[in-house]
Amino acid sequence: FTAGDGMDIVAILRDVLDLFETEAAAGRPVIDVTGTDLAAFCDARLPEQPDTYREKLRASLNEVARKLS
Repeated sequence: FTAGDGMDIVAILRDVLDLFETEAAAGRPVIDVTGTDLAAFCDARLPEQPDTYREKLRASLNEVARKLS
């Protein structure tokens, strides 16, 4: 979910990277950081988008997560 040249997402990605680095240094597993609903984790960090698009992406992400489990 970016606008223009996509630079608006950089701050969000830096925050997520910082979160993962901090939690990894503390020995915390990724699933404890993201929770079992990966789409909800992502939604909490992204700017508001129309519900129908967000729900479609949520379903898609959760399907990928189920296949990887």
